Amino acid sequence: HKIQARSKLDKPAVVLISCGSFSPITFLHLRLFEMAKDALMHEQNAFDVVGGLMSPVHDKYGKKDLAHA
Repeated sequence: HKIQARSKLDKPAVVLISCGSFSPITFLHLRLFEMAKDALMHEQNAFDVVGGLMSPVHDKYGKKDLAHA
């Protein structure tokens, strides 16, 4: 209900979530949020995107050269 309260439109509110190593974070990692927002809000005209969250993997993920959390 708190997420829906942030919505300014009469559509379901959503928060985008991206999980990954982000090591290093790149422009494309951020661009994916914009592309998803455009698809959900403008192309499908079905949702109101109210936020985004990047969730990096744990230090024990095991990827070589992964930056420490």
